[in-house]
Amino acid sequence: MARGSRAAAGAGAGIGALIGVAAGVAVTGLLLWDQYREEKLQRELRERAGAGGPSDEEMAADVKEYMQLSLENMMILFKREQPEASFEEFIAARFPENSFVAPDGRLSCDERVRCPSWEGAYVRVRPTDPLNEIDGGPPGGKARA
Repeated sequence: MARGSRAAAGAGAGIGALIGVAAGVAVTGLLLWDQYREEKLQRELRERAGAGGPSDEEMAADVKEYMQLSLENMMILFKREQPEASFEEFIAARFPENSFVAPDGRLSCDERVRCPSWEGAYVRVRPTDPLNEIDGGPPGGKARA
């Protein structure tokens, strides 16, 4: 092999080694950057959680309250349209999947809606009641009642 050929081969091997080192440095840099971003995101999430955000239990209670107020609004509006309608008629009109005609021909509803939060609320609300102010919803906290 000629002297120039060996030098060219050595130079080619040197360039290949440099490219390999550069690629390794780039990959390491990307991994470190990704780790930094993940740690930063986790730190921000911990800070937000510690900044007085609602707990899971508080959020669940807020959503439950919001849904109850929303149901009561639906009942108030229904009673304004049909002041003499029964609870069964309300269920048939707004939640037909929970209503049925009994064997004796009467309109009836699923026993799961015969509870204080559904049937009790229907008895309690009046067509003249003001609607509950819930337009903001519960995601930030309490519904406005």
